[in-house]
Amino acid sequence: MRRTGIEPRNANCSPGEGGPHCPQDAWLPGRWLLRDRYDSATRLASFGQRVLVAVAERDTMVPARFGVALHAALTSPKRLAVIPAAEHNDWIDHVVAARWHEMIDFLLGESD
Repeated sequence: MRRTGIEPRNANCSPGEGGPHCPQDAWLPGRWLLRDRYDSATRLASFGQRVLVAVAERDTMVPARFGVALHAALTSPKRLAVIPAAEHNDWIDHVVAARWHEMIDFLLGESD
């Protein structure tokens, strides 16, 4: 069985970090509440498999620029999927069947 990975975290904004680049929790004293400093780019560097970075174009919780930056930082076989007109919680409704197949085929190594 082939390994694939799904990394739903923000590329440059650790949960609870707060500040203008993390609008979803800028109002919280996040550094005191959460200790998860997960570095997606570093963790994925040793993953050794294909990586699909999917971003919602209109996401205000995790802005698309963070996913784009994560994609740019990766060296493994990678693909960036920007989901047009999608927001943080409705992105799944914006992915048509053909796009799902395209993303899954990439992850399974059936397309480049």
